[in-house]
Amino acid sequence: MADEGWRPTGTEDEVIAALLPLQQAVSEGMLVEQDLSQSAFPYPPLSLQDGLVARCVVPLGPDGDIGVLVLAHAGSAPRGFTSLCQRVASTMGVTAGRMLEGQLVR
Repeated sequence: MADEGWRPTGTEDEVIAALLPLQQAVSEGMLVEQDLSQSAFPYPPLSLQDGLVARCVVPLGPDGDIGVLVLAHAGSAPRGFTSLCQRVASTMGVTAGRMLEGQLVR
């Protein structure tokens, strides 16, 4: 969870419920939504109505089976995700997934 700036207003269970469809969506690779007003996943508390404008979701582990890394831009600083942002997010996801896989094996 972010430690500064925008934070979800929902409960932990509501955040988890909003993440589950995103985890399923990234089973084949990263999901980039440059405009959340067009999102197929408008679930609170991670939606446009909650203050987010763009979202990048990266699978952790093969097919996202470990979880997801979600990066978002809020309305207070609206912008999309450049190709560089997407490459960095992908690298973060691969690295985090490998680290988590190593911890799960132990």
